[in-house]
Amino acid sequence: MSRATVRFVLIGLIAATVACDKVPLLAPTGSTVTLSISSTSVASNGTADVIAAVIESSGTPVHDGTEVTFQASVGQIDPVVVRTEGGIARSTFRANGASGTARVTAFSGGARATDIEVLVGGAAASTVNVRTSPTSVSQNGNPVEVIATVRDVSGNGLPGAQVVFSSDNGTLSANSAMTDSNGEARVTLTTNRQTIVRASIAGKEGQATVNLVTNPTVTVSASPTNPNVGIATVFTITPGPTTTGNAIANVTFDPGDGTPTVNLGPITSATTRSHIYTHADQYQATAVITDVAGLRGQGSAGVVVGRAIPTVNVSGPASVVVNEPATFTVTSAPGTGGPPLTLVRVAFSDVAGTRDVQPGTATISRTYSTTGTYEVTAVAFDQAGTQSPTARTSVVVRASATPVPPP
Repeated sequence: MSRATVRFVLIGLIAATVACDKVPLLAPTGSTVTLSISSTSVASNGTADVIAAVIESSGTPVHDGTEVTFQASVGQIDPVVVRTEGGIARSTFRANGASGTARVTAFSGGARATDIEVLVGGAAASTVNVRTSPTSVSQNGNPVEVIATVRDVSGNGLPGAQVVFSSDNGTLSANSAMTDSNGEARVTLTTNRQTIVRASIAGKEGQATVNLVTNPTVTVSASPTNPNVGIATVFTITPGPTTTGNAIANVTFDPGDGTPTVNLGPITSATTRSHIYTHADQYQATAVITDVAGLRGQGSAGVVVGRAIPTVNVSGPASVVVNEPATFTVTSAPGTGGPPLTLVRVAFSDVAGTRDVQPGTATISRTYSTTGTYEVTAVAFDQAGTQSPTARTSVVVRASATPVPPP
C-alpha cells in the first residue's frame, strides 16, 4: 500500500472518530425511563431534585454518558441535558417564582418517562388556617394581627406563597402578603366592630372572626357630696356587668386630692371607700376598671369640700375687786357639719401663757392682784385644725368695793 493510500485511510479513520464523538449517546430502542422527584409540592422560590433511571430492554442500566433530556411546563429544569452514571441522570427543578401545576418529564432517544405533576407556589396549598391576635377588640378600636398559615398536602408550612386577605369591616394594612419560612403570612387589621377576616390562595380559603368586646364600666357615687374638711366622705364604687366582656383584673380608686391611688382588686360588686379631705376645694374622685384583656373603663364623682368654722364665746363680770376671784364662762361648738372640737384655749392679758378648757361650756377663774382693765380671749380648734375667730371680753379690777351710801 502506498504511503498516500495509508495517509488517506488514517485521515478517514480520524474523521469517523470525530464524527462519532459528536453524535449523542441515547437510550437504545426498547429502553424505559422512570422519573422520580423529591417533592410534588414546591414553594414559588423552592427547588426539588429530579431523578431519571434509564434501563435497557435487557434490564440493565444504559451505558454511562447516555444523554437524558428533562422538561417542565412551569418553572425551569437545571441542567436540561444530563448524562447518566450507572443508568441514573440527576437534575434540579426550580420554581423560579412561578405558581401553578408543572408537568415534569424526561426522555432519551425513543424512551420517555411518564409525566410527574408538581404543585408550584400557591397551587401547592392544601389548607389555609387563619388566626388573630388578639381575638377581640373594644369599641374604641385597636389593631389586630391576622396570621394565615398555609400548608401543603403533607401538612408542612408552605413558604413563598402569595396570600390574599379581605375583611367585612375595618381596614387591612395590605391586601396580600407572602408566606415566610414557616408558611405564615401576616397583615394588620384595624377595626372597632365585629369583623370576619379571610385569607385565600389558589382556591383555598380560611377565615377567623374578631369579636367586639365592650369596655368594662364602673360608677362612683359620693355621700355627702358637699363634705367639710375633716368629715369622711363615703364613696361607693360599683363595677358594671361583665356578661358581654372579659373578666375584671383590677379596679383602682383615686380621691383626686393627690393622695395615693388605692388598688381595690378584681371586685365584681359594689365596694365602699371612706376618705377625709384636708383642704377645702373641688375634687373629682375617679375609679378605673381594667379587664384581663387590658380594656379600661372609668367612672367619677365630684365633691365640693368646704370648711366649717368653729365658734367660741367668753363672758365674765364687768368688774371685780383686787384679789377677788373672777369667774369666766367659755362656750364653744364645732362649725355646722364640721368635725368635733379638740381643745379650747384661753389667754389672759396680764400673764404669759395660755390655759386650755374642755369644749362645750367650761368655767375658768382668775384672781387679779393689781387694779386695771384686763382682756380675756378664747379660741377653739376642731379635729381638722380649723380655728375659730377669737372671742374677747374685758374686766375692770378695782382697789375696793364701792361704799354703800348711808340711809
